[in-house]
Amino acid sequence: MRIVWVSRAGTGAEDQGDNVYDRKMCAALAGGHEIEPLATARLGRARQLVGAAVHLSAPETFVFGGAEAARIAEAVTVGRADAVVFSHEHLDRLAAQVRRLLGPGAPAFLTIRHNVTSDAMRHILADAGPAADAYALLARRQERAALAGPLFEGIVALSHRDRALLAGISGRKDIALAMPGAPPAAPLAPDARIAREVVLTGTYGWFPKARDLRRFIAEATPAVLGDVALTAEASVFGADAPPGLRIVDGGRGDALRFGVITDRFTAGHKLKTAAYIVQNCIVLTYADVAGDFSFSPAAAQFIRRIAHARDIAPIVDKFSVQPADALCAAFAAFKAEVAAALTWTGQAAEIEAAIAAAVSRPAAQASRTA
Repeated sequence: MRIVWVSRAGTGAEDQGDNVYDRKMCAALAGGHEIEPLATARLGRARQLVGAAVHLSAPETFVFGGAEAARIAEAVTVGRADAVVFSHEHLDRLAAQVRRLLGPGAPAFLTIRHNVTSDAMRHILADAGPAADAYALLARRQERAALAGPLFEGIVALSHRDRALLAGISGRKDIALAMPGAPPAAPLAPDARIAREVVLTGTYGWFPKARDLRRFIAEATPAVLGDVALTAEASVFGADAPPGLRIVDGGRGDALRFGVITDRFTAGHKLKTAAYIVQNCIVLTYADVAGDFSFSPAAAQFIRRIAHARDIAPIVDKFSVQPADALCAAFAAFKAEVAAALTWTGQAAEIEAAIAAAVSRPAAQASRTA
């Protein structure tokens, strides 16, 4: 198949999880299909806000569009594309403009929802009170208009929770699931020990991630962590690391460590969950991420919820008293399950199937629930 893959252009700090997802998925699909990736530029902030005000919509709806639609429509026509993938929920308005330009002969359109905005913002803005609810209502109205109508022949979610939310919003039974793949696994030494060490990894440029990282650092004082060391990869803080924090390299195999997901909001697939696991870290998380690892009974053992940094030391204590050889062997088996289930080629096959199904039927005939 010939596929035009439309994604958001990167903007430095925001060029994170979705960029990785798009790049890896396109590479995995390129082995059997012709993929033309197109990155679309953002409109100016003033245009976004004016459009949102005029249409009583969330500003994200107006981030993309305008002249970019003509460029994408031309690429679709010249390339004789079989399908167009819009890989982000903020691209709905752009997709509608492209479809109007292409007319009745448009190929199949698919949307990949990296988040469900109405749900995401309700959690991210939880401290804003009624403003969060109002924002969520505007976003939900836009989502329902885009997903329950004929704009997209196919819908893809990145997490089990988001798939359930999207099914309720769209009324469709056929929401596909294509989770991000896991990074390459770091070996765990046969004689690995259990380290009383918490690791922070990943990037935190998105404002709610940066906010929740600051909250965690404020909580994780020496008095709270006790003898549990707090370390971080260089990418987390850059030149602004707090005094006394040790900078480390990820993926060490000499010990089983603990990786913290500091996000307190449920929205979004936490790519670093799998990254921690394959880098030999038991996951300690404020957000509920275990549902996407329900394929393994061991997930309940090695993915633990915390509500405050004070919860960390007691969990580390419980693991530290267990025999290291048996615990590391059990963790290695869990890590192997994760690595096998979350390959980029395997998850790309789910997108491939969704595209094939979308190509085989017009949007008006897409299955709906009663």
